[in-house]
Amino acid sequence: MRQAPATGSGLGLGRLLQRLGDYTGALARRETLGPEHLLVAKSLYNLGRLLQDRGEQGAASDLLKRSFNIRLARF
Repeated sequence: MRQAPATGSGLGLGRLLQRLGDYTGALARRETLGPEHLLVAKSLYNLGRLLQDRGEQGAASDLLKRSFNIRLARF
């Protein structure tokens, strides 16, 4: 039986990439779960907030709106 590669802390690939600062890589990995998955919404939100902090309001707004729409569709 094949085992997943060790990450050193038991984190999934998406979470590990986020902690290393590769937010777009983490988002791409999570999008394999489906574009409307709640974990995709979480990554979009996190990336949107990061872009806000960096002053990139336009890009941040797009990601935050997409995150909101995914979460809203669940209710």
